[in-house]
Amino acid sequence: MSTTQVHSTVSGATGSGLGSVMGTLQGGVSSVVNMGKGLLDRVLPPETRAAIMEKLTKFAHDQPLLASFLLSHVAISGIPVFLFVALIITVTLVALVVGLLVGLLGAVLFILGAVGFALLFLFPVLFFTTFAAVGVWLFGVGAYYLIKWFNKEEVPEVRNSAEESLPKSIGNGTAQKPKPE
Repeated sequence: MSTTQVHSTVSGATGSGLGSVMGTLQGGVSSVVNMGKGLLDRVLPPETRAAIMEKLTKFAHDQPLLASFLLSHVAISGIPVFLFVALIITVTLVALVVGLLVGLLGAVLFILGAVGFALLFLFPVLFFTTFAAVGVWLFGVGAYYLIKWFNKEEVPEVRNSAEESLPKSIGNGTAQKPKPE
């Protein structure tokens, strides 16, 4: 079996399923790496990074014992310090979000309680005012029919304008002034 046969057999065995998963995974990793490089270039441009590396190299050359001590200390203690800072940031963000949600929930519950308490007063008032309005309406309708019954004729119609309700002599401006005595 030649190497090309082995390669084609291996790639054929991985087939479409695993090959596409690996391609997707590689594409995702490369996009994360590219995004990280872009962020690093924005925070520390390549020129600034080169200047810092030059200074660090000069410091390591001039002070090898101190540089090796600091490097080992950062390498060993850096991970716990990084995790501690990540914990602080995470706890702060979670506490703020939870505080906002609890505050919002508390506000909604307070509003519901206040509205419920106000409804204890509103319903009896609405019952009383509805009862009073129906009573006033019934009184008016009853009075109308009572007057109609006593008159034994149609109730006079309502006039539409003020001129129709005034006597003709007053309505057209020809009213006479009373004579002084």
